[in-house]
Amino acid sequence: NANGLTTGQSGAYGISVTDNSEPLNITVVWTEPPANAGAGAATINDLDLRVMSPSGTEFKGNVFSGGVSVTGGAFDDKNNVETVRIPNPQPGEWTIEVIGAAINQGTQGYAVTANGVLNQGPIPLTASLNTGLPTKLMRLETFDVEVEVFPGDDNVVSDSVKAFVAPDGVNFIQTTLTETSTDIYSATIGPFECGDTPRLYLSVEGETTGLRAIAGTSAASPHEIEVGETVLLEEDDFETDNGWTVQSSATTGAWERADPQPTAAQPGSDTTPDGVLCFVTDGTAGATDGTFDVDGGSTVLTSPAFDLSATSSATVSYNRWYSNDSGAAPNADVFTVQVSDDDGGSWSTLETVGPSGPGTSGGWIGVSYQVEDFVSLTDSVRFRFLAEDAGSGSIVEAALDDFKIDDFVCDNAPVNTCVADFDNSGAVNLGDFGIFGAAFGSTPADSSWNPAADFDSDGDVDLGDFGVFGVEFGRTDCFE
Repeated sequence: NANGLTTGQSGAYGISVTDNSEPLNITVVWTEPPANAGAGAATINDLDLRVMSPSGTEFKGNVFSGGVSVTGGAFDDKNNVETVRIPNPQPGEWTIEVIGAAINQGTQGYAVTANGVLNQGPIPLTASLNTGLPTKLMRLETFDVEVEVFPGDDNVVSDSVKAFVAPDGVNFIQTTLTETSTDIYSATIGPFECGDTPRLYLSVEGETTGLRAIAGTSAASPHEIEVGETVLLEEDDFETDNGWTVQSSATTGAWERADPQPTAAQPGSDTTPDGVLCFVTDGTAGATDGTFDVDGGSTVLTSPAFDLSATSSATVSYNRWYSNDSGAAPNADVFTVQVSDDDGGSWSTLETVGPSGPGTSGGWIGVSYQVEDFVSLTDSVRFRFLAEDAGSGSIVEAALDDFKIDDFVCDNAPVNTCVADFDNSGAVNLGDFGIFGAAFGSTPADSSWNPAADFDSDGDVDLGDFGVFGVEFGRTDCFE
């Protein structure tokens, strides 16, 4: 498929297994767009492989036990080669589906192969989501879904394009999508209230293909939505000094706020757009990679105290860089991030990176944690970042940038749907008429000007606005 897929789209192929004397091997492969230099995760576009047996058993790419595919597991979101291996395939019609799980750049082409004792089968029915699914919604917000069905050699069962929505996350309510044009189906989902934990999945049924999931959603793995909005509580891009402190026993490589000079172990830039500074374990390059790395002890970077006592949920996020995989004794040290709720009196560990494995070879990596999962949300929450050279002969470098603390909140206050309810009483009555009357005939140059009364935004309060007021006058159902 040289044209490729976008997120939510899929391609489907049918094969007929005529004999199970040979194993069935199905592979999809694609070429990734290049990631940015120094990126911690090189994945840009993600495709998923799903294979359905004639009896409806699902196999996901790269989910193996003992070298053969097994049911269950999760889709692979890292590798650009995915395989399903069935040692004794069931004879009959098999369906191969390649799903655009997360296409972040352009369209993603791919090649798919199948080998065994088989013939090309009928083209199965598939469906793609033409609109994205939100992960967060404001209270009482709705969103539209549009599904495009590709019948292939099949026919769509009437009224079978459905959305199943559970506002409480448990009890699913069925909604049939409306066919708005040939093979295009749509529906409006929501609204939801504060406290709702919506989950949804979509499906379509073909006369011969049977029930098919849409956009990788299913009853077993529904899409989840949060109701509310993210509010920024704290933010530090380290372009200015905001009170972070450093304690160091290391002979070199102490934390400093600097524009880092690139080495094989150290970044050459920060992560803030239009920024230059970050915290780094001595940003000087030196004559060799090990000249100014962390040596002979530890260096600790500690945040100022943050007051999180007014929130019930706080997410801390930051970009980190850590490298310990070079030198005479590689992968001997760790990078530790901790949090305190008593102004540094005691500490709980958020994460430990190393001594080996992911995150120990450099590259900026963004991470986030729910603070309340580790400590209480008090008025004296601090974070600290510890890099150390406890081994011998290793090259250790660390960096930190774009530190944030967010809150996710939902405002249960009623929404006023009346534009003419000036006093926010929930009704448009004589009190509002008095306010409108005082502004009638005014323009922005007048002391009586009230922009809320200029309903048509034409720069004056005139008969056109009076008409709008007249339509709403007498309403008593302004609050939702």
